[in-house]
Amino acid sequence: MNDLGTVLNNLSTAFPLIVQLIFILMGLFGLLVGYGGLKDLYAIASDPYHARGGVGHGEAIGKIVLGAALMVAPVILWQSANTFVLGGQQTANLLSYVPTRADGYCKQVHFSISAFLMIVGASGLFHAAAIMWGMANGTRNVGTGQAITYFVGGTLCFFINDAAKIIGNTIGFGVGFDQLCQIM
Repeated sequence: MNDLGTVLNNLSTAFPLIVQLIFILMGLFGLLVGYGGLKDLYAIASDPYHARGGVGHGEAIGKIVLGAALMVAPVILWQSANTFVLGGQQTANLLSYVPTRADGYCKQVHFSISAFLMIVGASGLFHAAAIMWGMANGTRNVGTGQAITYFVGGTLCFFINDAAKIIGNTIGFGVGFDQLCQIM
């Protein structure tokens, strides 16, 4: 019978590929959203008096900006890593942020959990973008707080190691996977 750590270690080879797939889907979704914004902007330019009661300038431009941000989401996340979290040389390649595979059971579990939380974080960022798109479309009647919550949560999950270091430095107590490995 396998324990949870062994199962995670076996699945960890697929985790970076899943993160890349999520970012590819975000880029394709960004193309769709940007196309919709350009189409709406064209409709506004064709009918300046809005006789058909369509979307306004703000919604159309919002869709274009959201689509552009989705198309380059990994680059935006990589560039903003120095602002949100510790960043540095670890973020030179977005997926090199995951700790390197190492010998030892605990380090392998650390790698697996970090990669899994990157999937959760990327999914949260994608969901935040989908909420914003629904708001711009008029099909989702929620406030921006829900999208911001998913964005912040997704960012923290994606950079869980740095978030743990920041929390540890703030409270003056070491938290994170490194301390877990020292205990084990």
